[in-house]
Amino acid sequence: MAEGSMWADPERARQVVDEVKDLKRWLEPYAALRKRLDDAQALNDLAEAEQTDDLAQELEAEAEQVAARLEALDLQSMLRGRDDGRDALLTIHPGAGGTESQDWAEMLMRMYTRWAERHGFKVEVLDLLEGEEAGIKSAEIQISGQYAYGLLKAEKGVHRLVRISPFDAIAPPYVVRVGLCLPGGG
Repeated sequence: MAEGSMWADPERARQVVDEVKDLKRWLEPYAALRKRLDDAQALNDLAEAEQTDDLAQELEAEAEQVAARLEALDLQSMLRGRDDGRDALLTIHPGAGGTESQDWAEMLMRMYTRWAERHGFKVEVLDLLEGEEAGIKSAEIQISGQYAYGLLKAEKGVHRLVRISPFDAIAPPYVVRVGLCLPGGG
């Protein structure tokens, strides 16, 4: 990047800067985790030498924190697709099943909304068309936050609910189609 000719081509410079940012997003957490592991090893050596409960408890707490950070890095490594780090636009449309399907669609919308909020994502309902009796006819929800699209991409498709009713011998499955795309049509 220190090369002066690189800055003469703004598009190429932007690509290089983006690539450097992407690499830093991997290297910095790895380096921090590596340092924590080295510190934990030193703490372990000290705990073995002194055999105190305080050091053992501190080491156990550090091990839990390191394990959580390692799990986050593992998740980041799985979400390496081109668009995985972006926001998501989730659409929900009930299919066959009438009011029951609309009710199932509303349950799915509530489930996705609560899931997103628990994971710290911003949820914005862009469009909601309620059913005449119950449930919803359609919904469009924007879920914003890092890796929202990557975490939700497996949800795309048809979701079926089969309720076993004591009154109906054969109950049809209730179908809801969940669509997923990137905001802005990407």
